[in-house]
Amino acid sequence: MYSELRGNKQYLVYTFLGKRKKFYVAQKFDQEKIINHIIHETLTTLMKWDWWNQYEKMIQKEINIQKLMKKIIRQDLLTKLDVFYKQKKKFIRKQAKPILEYYDQQFLHDFVHHSNFIEGSRIPYDEVKKLMETGTSTYQVIQEIIEVKNSKAVWEYLEKDFRFSETHIKRLYHKLTSWLYMDTGKPYPRGRKKVNNIAWEQKTTPWEEVPEKMKQLLIRFKENKKTMFPLQLAFDFHYRFERIHPFRDWNGRVGRFLMNKILISKGLPPMIIFGENRRAYFNAIKKWWETMKKYYKFMNKQYEKSLKIIEMSYYK
Repeated sequence: MYSELRGNKQYLVYTFLGKRKKFYVAQKFDQEKIINHIIHETLTTLMKWDWWNQYEKMIQKEINIQKLMKKIIRQDLLTKLDVFYKQKKKFIRKQAKPILEYYDQQFLHDFVHHSNFIEGSRIPYDEVKKLMETGTSTYQVIQEIIEVKNSKAVWEYLEKDFRFSETHIKRLYHKLTSWLYMDTGKPYPRGRKKVNNIAWEQKTTPWEEVPEKMKQLLIRFKENKKTMFPLQLAFDFHYRFERIHPFRDWNGRVGRFLMNKILISKGLPPMIIFGENRRAYFNAIKKWWETMKKYYKFMNKQYEKSLKIIEMSYYK
């Protein structure tokens, strides 16, 4: 990227997805104007990616002949996806970064508000924002205030120290549930669940099998993190984590934090599952094995919706 003066007009010259582009910045080199332009073009490009169609056939093959076609799928379609992504990865890592730098706090307000709302919290958005920024609130439900404060601490943990291991996931869960109490009046237990639980009217992984299932999940993640398309990687991990439901409670919120950690680690903006879409979200997870396509499409729509919220915050 460099500036170029032609006559009395100054241009920013840069490469965008392999093409040389010029952007008029007038006589004064307006850095903020340049950054906003690049961010706008970045978001527009991300939202135009019809990534679903890039691997819809692969998903369909996995449903019909999962094991028999596994090697063919990996050698053919996954290889094509990997090439498709690598062509854009360098651009994403550089140009999506300002999104996180400029609007990390704004996103966090929205994400925490919607994530807690999905699980039954009714603290108003303005109070969430106030708590995030000042640490104080006039809201009367102490448990929900603690939920917001814990969520902020978890986000900071994800940014600094978190690694994808069961130990770190347990620590994340503990930070999220610290100083909170179950309906029995007892604090949330540390570590994995010791009783079976139900989610979306379905049984989750029996508590005795959780250690092995979590081990398999993390192995799968490490095997696929360099080859699987980033959105699919994040959505796939989220679904499988929720089906295991490794903790007594708070699995949904933990899973949504982990999903965003994956997106950020790939240089992509994080996302929100919107509270008003909670019923469709639960149904998409509940029926994943029957309609895998429906789950991925729902999650993609939520991601596009999240990007539009970020974009609107720049130009409101």
